[in-house]
Amino acid sequence: MPSLAHDSRGPINVGKTLFSFVVDRHPKFASMGYHLALSLRQHSCDDPADIHVQFTESVPDEARRIFEKLGCTTHQIKPFGDGRYCNKLAQLGNLKDLDFSIVVLLDTDMIALDDLRPHLSNAELTAKVVDGPNPPLSVLRQVARLAGMREEPPLIEVDASSGLGLVASSNGGKHAAHEPLDNQAIRAPRRRIVDLLRKPLLALRELVGSTRRHVEQDLTFVGNCNGGMYGIPKHLVEQVDTAWRYWALWLLQNIEPLKKARKQTHVDQVAMWLAIHVGQIPFRHAPSNANYYLHFAGRHRWFDERAGIALLHYHDSAVDTTTGRLKAPQGATAMEQAAISAANAQIDRSGRSAAWV
Repeated sequence: MPSLAHDSRGPINVGKTLFSFVVDRHPKFASMGYHLALSLRQHSCDDPADIHVQFTESVPDEARRIFEKLGCTTHQIKPFGDGRYCNKLAQLGNLKDLDFSIVVLLDTDMIALDDLRPHLSNAELTAKVVDGPNPPLSVLRQVARLAGMREEPPLIEVDASSGLGLVASSNGGKHAAHEPLDNQAIRAPRRRIVDLLRKPLLALRELVGSTRRHVEQDLTFVGNCNGGMYGIPKHLVEQVDTAWRYWALWLLQNIEPLKKARKQTHVDQVAMWLAIHVGQIPFRHAPSNANYYLHFAGRHRWFDERAGIALLHYHDSAVDTTTGRLKAPQGATAMEQAAISAANAQIDRSGRSAAWV
């Protein structure tokens, strides 16, 4: 049974941790990856050689030399599957025979602000729940049926949940695991139920339908994670690599549910979800601190207030191509503004713009 994001645990000694990310042909990957590597070197690793930069074949030598000068370890990978959505799956093949306790696979559009290692686990794969319901529950259900998944996984609030209270926050949705979604959809605070009883039948149906839609927007299945950060203990690497590759190739051959919903870019993410459940990979959700979205303003349901933001996931849209710095979304909190300022200070000190144009 997967563990949930809010599980409390004290600091753990994670041992030697490797960090890995892919640099593809487009210049943005080298630009963002450079700042990611610098930030990891400052906050999260003991030796820059523990940062592994994996290049696709089309990346020019000049980009590779930038990372070698930082002391990073470099590799070459071949595109995986269709070569568009799944190249991050190719990383583990270059890493699994190395000496380490945990390997962390990252997207390049991230920047570390604190040590990520306290949010990892020696025993379980760790990743943060998706920001929003992407792909939607209905699409994941279609995929699960095609894949022959025997039991529907438990439900959990997405990180940007609107906080309607339809799934209790105290246990991360555990109580909802065996309850039909329709039942959850019609639960509401007592005061609201009284109001509903006073309304005509049509209004009641409209409200229930609206609430049901909100539930669909607030929930996903446990294990459906944002692919920006995966922490994988050494003893699980072979199992994860095998299952993840299998399900990614299977999805590429059974792409229709994702294609119909225009979610083909999530093949690697959904493949990991299938790997976790069908492959029975030990798993726990990481807190928002370890993969903090900032390309739009929203609630961070799984933020651990006992710690700060360890890793910003800013996405392309947050890079100001004029200044080469990160910009905060409208409505950003004071904490988020401070995190952006800290990230920009790191970018400024590097003397290299985060922009790629």
